[in-house]
Amino acid sequence: MIVLVNLGFAWLPKWHYAVVIGYDQKKQDIILHSGLKKAEVLSFWTFTNIWKRGHYWGLLVLPPNQMPESVEEGRWLEAVAGLENTQQWQAAAVGYAAATERWHDSFIAWMGLGHSQYQLQDFKAAGEAFQQASSIQPRNGMAWNTYQQTFADIQQSQSSLGPQD
Repeated sequence: MIVLVNLGFAWLPKWHYAVVIGYDQKKQDIILHSGLKKAEVLSFWTFTNIWKRGHYWGLLVLPPNQMPESVEEGRWLEAVAGLENTQQWQAAAVGYAAATERWHDSFIAWMGLGHSQYQLQDFKAAGEAFQQASSIQPRNGMAWNTYQQTFADIQQSQSSLGPQD
C-alpha cells in the first residue's frame, strides 16, 4: 500500500510517499520502504500520527480479482472502469467478474463484464453477462440492445465459419 505521510509539522509539512510492506502485530510495528530508508520499522503509534497528518491517504494496489474486504461497490466499479478506459479488457473482465460475485445484482458490474468480454470477442460470455443485466433491470433498453447485438454477432461469426463437419 502506498501512503502519504507528513514527516514535518502541520505548520511546516514535509510530504513523503512510502510503501507499506508489512506489519508485526505482536510488536505493533509497521514496516515500510521509503526513499529515505529500506524496510524502515515504525511503531503503530508513530506511523498513525504521521499518516494522520496526510489525512490517511493511501493507494492499495491489488490484482483485479482480489478485492479488499471493506471496498464499496461504487469505488470498485470506478477502479475497474479505469481498466476499461485504458483498454485492458482482460483485467477489466476479471475485475467485473469479481464484482458480480460480491454484488450479484449489480447491473453496472454485469454490463461492464459483458462489454469487456465483448471486446475480447468472447461473444457467448458477453451475451450471458448482458442477459443477466437484462434480468436485473428488465426495463433498461441498454441491456436488451447490447444483448441483441451480441446475439447477432454470435450468429454472424457462426455463419462466417461456413458449414460445420
